[in-house]
Amino acid sequence: MLDGLDDIDWAKLSHAYGSAGDVPRQLRELASPDEETRHGALGELFANIYHQGTRYKATPKAVPFLWELAADPGIGDRDAILRLLALVTVGFDEQHLPGGFDLDELRDAARGGEALAVYGSRSWAKLLYSIHRAVSKGTHIAAGLLSDADAGVRCSAAYVLAWFPDRPGHVPALLGLASDPVDAVAATAIVAASLIGGEVPPALLDDERRPVRWAASVALAGTGDARAIAELTSWLSEGGEPLDVPFLEGNVRALAALALERAGGDVFDVLLDGLTRLTGTEALTVAYRVLAMAFPEPVAAGVAFGALPERQRRVVRALAHARGPWLIGTSSFGNFGILMRETGLPRTREEMAGYLSRG
Repeated sequence: MLDGLDDIDWAKLSHAYGSAGDVPRQLRELASPDEETRHGALGELFANIYHQGTRYKATPKAVPFLWELAADPGIGDRDAILRLLALVTVGFDEQHLPGGFDLDELRDAARGGEALAVYGSRSWAKLLYSIHRAVSKGTHIAAGLLSDADAGVRCSAAYVLAWFPDRPGHVPALLGLASDPVDAVAATAIVAASLIGGEVPPALLDDERRPVRWAASVALAGTGDARAIAELTSWLSEGGEPLDVPFLEGNVRALAALALERAGGDVFDVLLDGLTRLTGTEALTVAYRVLAMAFPEPVAAGVAFGALPERQRRVVRALAHARGPWLIGTSSFGNFGILMRETGLPRTREEMAGYLSRG
């Protein structure tokens, strides 16, 4: 196993903390029978070849070995290895949802085309393109793992395949998992199929399982299907059972909000109502969309509440009365306050209430 690992001059490659000379050890430790050793190696790899979304010259070199490990049924934590492969492919998936990964744009940027402005530099675009190509060479492994006995592996394999629009041949196998007995697997596979261009059957909108209806609605909201829109709206207004899908780290209501926005029409009321019922990162993701709709420009200093346009006043009223969006768990959510400040609004609920009361 891991033949050729030592043929690479890892010390001359870089990762987040400098030389990548420690990567061979970490890859070997992923094959350890000791769970603590494996988890330590996973943590190190997530931190050094994929550091908060940034990737490095060592990243594409590690990919073939990660695939080899993921393919071996005797290896533990294969689901986590597959998620690492997905993340090194696309970075933060919120940048590509709900529309999917734009491979043509990345390819154009790597060639120095007009899309280069999206990526900032050609060297960065070329690195990301090389990683995408490296991971694509193992998508047949992910396809094979869709039938794995481990539900976590099936789910993570579907997640990997979601980022390869040039591999539409995997759509039938992904849609075949719509009947998987594990809700998270079925939902992940349905969304993944839609992201690579698969036609999700509208009949899934009437499935008896709510997570399946959620996934089908995310996929079909863009068609304007009234059932899909109603289903997604219910996830924002009423919530839903926890669903351990990889997309947005399981933030199913946030993805529902993004899909609703893609549906077209004015979904401001639905999103604002949903925002008042959310907390933590779910609230933050929806708040970004609500604020983008209501505040095309930050509020100028000194502008009174009464001078705001009606849609902006509605946001202020809602956030002055809703406690949840300002919290993460039971603590004050600093990132939400920062978002408010960047919009020109008060950064605490108490200050928002005061702003409202002054008229």
